[in-house]
Amino acid sequence: MEVAIHIMPQKIEKQRREHMMNAAKRHKIKVENKYNSQVTHIVTECETRDQALTMLKISPDAELPAEIVNVKWFVESMKAKRPVPVTDDHRVKIVTTIEESTSDAASIDQPVIAEWSCLRSTPLKHYNQRLCDALGTLQKFAELRDGDSDYSRALAFCRASCVLKTLTHTLTDVREIEGVKDIGKHVLRVLKEILEEGYSEEVESIRNNPWYQKMVVFDSIFGVGSATAKRWINLGISSIKEAKQKYRTSDWRVNYGLAFYEELNDLVVRNEAENFKHFVATEAKKILPGVMIELTGGFRRGKQSGHDVDLLFTHKHEGKEKGFLEKLLKELTNKGLILRGWHEKNTFSEEVLYKDTKLSMKGQLDHFEKWIGIMKFPKSWKEAPCATANPGDAREEDEGNIGSLHSSYEESCEPDKKRQKLNPSDDESPYELAHQERDWEGQEG
Repeated sequence: MEVAIHIMPQKIEKQRREHMMNAAKRHKIKVENKYNSQVTHIVTECETRDQALTMLKISPDAELPAEIVNVKWFVESMKAKRPVPVTDDHRVKIVTTIEESTSDAASIDQPVIAEWSCLRSTPLKHYNQRLCDALGTLQKFAELRDGDSDYSRALAFCRASCVLKTLTHTLTDVREIEGVKDIGKHVLRVLKEILEEGYSEEVESIRNNPWYQKMVVFDSIFGVGSATAKRWINLGISSIKEAKQKYRTSDWRVNYGLAFYEELNDLVVRNEAENFKHFVATEAKKILPGVMIELTGGFRRGKQSGHDVDLLFTHKHEGKEKGFLEKLLKELTNKGLILRGWHEKNTFSEEVLYKDTKLSMKGQLDHFEKWIGIMKFPKSWKEAPCATANPGDAREEDEGNIGSLHSSYEESCEPDKKRQKLNPSDDESPYELAHQERDWEGQEG
C-alpha cells in the first residue's frame, strides 16, 4: 500500500510545514496538502485525537482508515528515509473524560483557562505571587541542578506558574485547577501544602540549602554557567570576593563578569534601554535603510527595569539582513559603545525545523545570528530624556533630543586618548579597567 501523508497546518508554523513537506518529498513519500481518502498518515501537533478530528471536521465516531500520528513519527521516518511502522508511542492519544462523582469536587467552580499557553494572559502583576515564587524556586533549582540534561522539569514548573498568573483571583483551593493543562501532580502537592500549611517543606528546604544559595549567586555572574558554578563550589569558593581572589581562567567572559559584577547586576532602567535602542537604531538606519528595531525581553512585556537589554533587528525583505550585524558592530565599536562581546554567525537551516533535538534551555532562535556582550552605557542615559526609538519616525520636536543624545555620548568618549584607554586590549586586565575613573557603566546587551 502506498503511503500518503497529510501534515495538518494547525499549530505548525507555515514555513516549518513547508520544510517538512519538502523533506518528505525528497524521500519519495507522497504528500497531500489537504486531507482526503488517499491519506494513510495524518501528522499533527495536536495532543489528543479528538482535537485533531475536530480540526479536520470529522466526527469522533466516524471510522478513520488513516493513522493520526505525532511529529515524532515524522522525524523518525525522515531519519530512516522511509515511513516507519506506527507504534503506540507515535499515535496521538485518545482522552476519555471522566466526570467527578464526589459532591465536594462538583461544588468547586473551576475558572475558564485556555488550553494553550499562547492564548493565556500572564500579567506582571497578578493575584498569586506567593505561589508563583514557590514554583519559581523549584524551577531555578531544576535549572541549576540539571542544566540542559533535564530542562523539561524546569519548564514544567514555569508553565504551571503561568497558569497561576492567568487567574483573575487568588487561588484558595487546588481543586480549582485540577485537570488544567500544565498542572501536574507535583505542582498540585506543593500548592496544596502552601495553601493548607502556609509553606512548602520542599521549597523551604531548597531555599535554605547552602549549595543552592551559592549557585544562585554564582549564576548571576555574566559568563558563568551552572558547570562553572559547581566547579567553584567543589573548589571551596563560597562568595564573589573569593572567586575574584582565587579563580584564574583565560575565559574573558568570566573575568569581565567578575570584574564588573556590581555594575552588571545594577538594573538597567527603561530610560536607559530606550536611549540605547535609539542610539543603535540611528546607526542601524545608516547602514541598512528600512531596518526595524524592537526592544524585546522584559521591557517589551512592560517591565520598568531588567538585567540586560535585548534588541531584535528585522527587515521586510528577507536576505537584506546578511552582513548587517557585522557592519553595525564595527560602527558601534568605533564609537566606543562596545566593551567586550562575541558574535555568533547564523547556523539556521530547514532541518532545524523538524530535527529531533533534546529539549534544552536553548531553542531554535539560537541558530540565528546574534551578538552577546557588555556595552558601555553613559551614566547620563539614566536621566536623559527618551528620544524616539526609530529615527525614521522622529517628530520635529524630537530632533533636539536625538542630536543631544549622540553628542552627549560622543563627548563621554572624549578625548581620543581617554577613549583609547577605555577600549581594552587583550592584555589589559578587566579588574584594572573596572577600577578606573570613568563616566560609563558596563551593561549586558
